[in-house]
Amino acid sequence: MAKGRVLAVDDQRYFRELISGLLGQEGYEVLTVGSGEEAVRAMERERFDVVVTDLVMPGMSGTDLVRRIKATDPEQDVVVVTGVVDVRSAVDAMKLGASEYLLKPFDRAALAAALDAILQR
Repeated sequence: MAKGRVLAVDDQRYFRELISGLLGQEGYEVLTVGSGEEAVRAMERERFDVVVTDLVMPGMSGTDLVRRIKATDPEQDVVVVTGVVDVRSAVDAMKLGASEYLLKPFDRAALAAALDAILQR
């Protein structure tokens, strides 16, 4: 049985595959999508324990996605992952309700520890 179901959202295929591989090795069931719009559609069809989203994406940004998720389901846990070192974006994401904020590049231990902590709450 999987530790939890994760929706990973990133416009870059490399990072979708990286997150999927790392979390799969840690025992999570992972679905990946390439945009905020795809994430919204996936969440209309399925339930996820945690959403892991990139912050900077074309179209719907990670910040917009967090806002949309929280408006629909305030209890949904969201982890924001980004390569942009910007304190303001981190603060904005956390104010919108993100559970965690990780900087790229991240390692498996950091990502797994963040998800484990969220799911134990």
